[in-house]
Amino acid sequence: MCGIVGVFNNDEAVKIAIDSFKIIKNRGQDGYGVTDGKKITQDTKIISFLKKLEKLKTKNIMMHNLHKLGDRGLQPLKSNKGLFICDCEIYNWQHLTKKHQIKAKTDAELLMLLFEKYYPNNLGDFYEDIDGPFALAYWTDAKVVVARDLIGMKPLCYRYDKDTFMFASENKILDNKGKMLDPTKVITYNTKTKKLTEQDIRFYSTKPTLNHYKKTLIDEVKEKITLAIEKRTRDVNKFGILFSGGVDSSIITTICKDLKKNFICYNAVFEHKTVKMPQDIEFARKIAKELKVPFKIIKVGVKATEEAIKQVIDLIETTEPEKVGAALPLFLAARQARKDRIKVLLTPRGTEEIFAGYEHHRQALIQGEDVNRVCANDLKKLYSEELYKDNIVTMIHNVEIRSPYLDRNLVSYVIKIPPKFKLDEEYQKLILREVAQELGLRKDIAFHRKRTLLGTDFSKSIQTIGKKKGFRKQEDFLESL
Repeated sequence: MCGIVGVFNNDEAVKIAIDSFKIIKNRGQDGYGVTDGKKITQDTKIISFLKKLEKLKTKNIMMHNLHKLGDRGLQPLKSNKGLFICDCEIYNWQHLTKKHQIKAKTDAELLMLLFEKYYPNNLGDFYEDIDGPFALAYWTDAKVVVARDLIGMKPLCYRYDKDTFMFASENKILDNKGKMLDPTKVITYNTKTKKLTEQDIRFYSTKPTLNHYKKTLIDEVKEKITLAIEKRTRDVNKFGILFSGGVDSSIITTICKDLKKNFICYNAVFEHKTVKMPQDIEFARKIAKELKVPFKIIKVGVKATEEAIKQVIDLIETTEPEKVGAALPLFLAARQARKDRIKVLLTPRGTEEIFAGYEHHRQALIQGEDVNRVCANDLKKLYSEELYKDNIVTMIHNVEIRSPYLDRNLVSYVIKIPPKFKLDEEYQKLILREVAQELGLRKDIAFHRKRTLLGTDFSKSIQTIGKKKGFRKQEDFLESL
């Protein structure tokens, strides 16, 4: 996870770039780079880099800060045609260098050269080739192009008003006046005409429905989940897993154990004399013990929870109790992971959308609607709130979040599985539960119903602390912070 910023046709471009570091400094602390279109300036120390940045005099600027994992190097990158910055994890980049006979030393360099090859007339082929999340900006002559992966795993916002065009990893840099880039759009800004144009990218198709035996579907899903996890952990020696004891996180944990990976499971709980230990946490602890995997339960009291709530509200910029409560466990898990010198955290995000895990999926089935189409529509919306929020609350701790269930190959397959294998009158995410059994998890674990959604118990903590301070409504308490 890195940070990217671009400002064009703005007299305050350098000042905006400098100010942006206060906001996205935690998105990457291993190196910094900037270009004004003529020269690239890079440094591994922020103080010396900022001194170099201050000397620039330009209306146009692109900047990058590096979160180093594996062989990633400093950016911006330069080709024979243009300049490039990105935040990416391209899992098949070495394969693509051979397929296209491209000489590239990193996934970022491959992404640049392949984008150049396909832009602007064959972007569909570009998206077909790339396996992995990305947010990119490509500057060539008078054109600035911004794009992101189809799910929208990597955050990218933009702002276009009057003559100025700006983009950034976080909307705060754009004074919260920007828009999140729709992952199915590629935007091009012309620095001379000052016009903005869009190109549409085709989203995952739900057709044709897969006509396979149930056992074949289970085996394929298991294999694709395993590969998705392996891809996301091959460049790290140790990582964390957000573990709730539900079937989604239990599958990730089981596969990681089978792959002999080095990891720690995390969850967080509000600790107070009037609040019992949540049953889901007790169940998660039981499963972790049975699986013989390390599990850290982060217990936070009233004072620590209140402080965390303040930070989360500032990060996600909402005081809605459900959203704040849902963000707290991930925020606290990432904070503890950082203390444990872990840079990557796996989460089960995406299972509800692709495996039909919501109640409205069941209603769609009852009403005779196309369940997979409903799932695809839910998936299309995921970038606009949940993924952005997850990214923001983890990167503040310099921890990168990765979601195996949102893997390109897994999504494109599962979205075509017949709904009868996903849900019935009693259970949802049916095929995922059967994958869990295939992996050796007991039926009572695979078909366990979580009593609460992740973060619900922290919503109760908000209520408890609010009442203690004299507030009747959670909203009033949160707005007072």
